[in-house]
Amino acid sequence: MVRPQLSLLAGVLLGAVLGFVFIWLAVTFYGLLAVWSPYSMGWWKHHIRAVMIGSQLLAVIPCVVLLGLLLNRVYKARPVLCSAMSMSVVLLAIYADTLWTPDLVGPTIRLTWNLFLPFLIGPPLVVFLMRTARTNSRSRDALTGPRSGQ
Repeated sequence: MVRPQLSLLAGVLLGAVLGFVFIWLAVTFYGLLAVWSPYSMGWWKHHIRAVMIGSQLLAVIPCVVLLGLLLNRVYKARPVLCSAMSMSVVLLAIYADTLWTPDLVGPTIRLTWNLFLPFLIGPPLVVFLMRTARTNSRSRDALTGPRSGQ
């Protein structure tokens, strides 16, 4: 009876470690994009907001998708719930210092929502979509299974 709970806890902690690593990678890659930007100086001067959003998308989206694909492989039972729990644990750990000062919670989340929201919603959404796609392909195969004449 204790063993399934232990494996669930270990899976959530493994997902949390993976989530922390991928958030670190996204932030590091975003910082490197600021230094070695693929955008020209003209874009930086005239379209700074587009450059910032493009850099954030280049840094965050691949990490969120790869993390979701890894979490899809890690969890066997209740994968969407477990990935949401592990990402919640990671984000609570990252924002733990802010949570001690209630006045800073709102401004911090408002300033960092572009990192907070994709990593909170993205990996569970990718896991859900992967599980749904796999279920749909299995049901389609069951409907079009072997024909009796062959």
